Amino acid sequence: MSVLGCIDVHAHHYPRSYVDACLAPTSPYASSQLATGRVVVRDGDGIVLTIPTDLPDPAGRLELMTAAGIDLQLLSIPSPSVYAFSATDAVALARACNEELVAYAERGEDRL
Repeated sequence: MSVLGCIDVHAHHYPRSYVDACLAPTSPYASSQLATGRVVVRDGDGIVLTIPTDLPDPAGRLELMTAAGIDLQLLSIPSPSVYAFSATDAVALARACNEELVAYAERGEDRL
């Protein structure tokens, strides 16, 4: 039996389907891009999500994890999740995000 050391249980990944849905004209959110390139998603007057411009691929994430002493990460999409979308869109988006997360994790050498 192998023993894991440090497990990060709060790590986010930004599936393309999730980002695209948040930025789509039909999204329940408004969005804008900062001069740095970072995208900001708003709900009313509040910021609900900022999307980094430098998302690592699985190999890059593993390098960062190793440098930080993290053996395993549990990945999820960030808030606001899929809840503000219509029920039909939320189910389809959750499914698409899950499929992308699985594909990403499969490239993570059993550490994602």
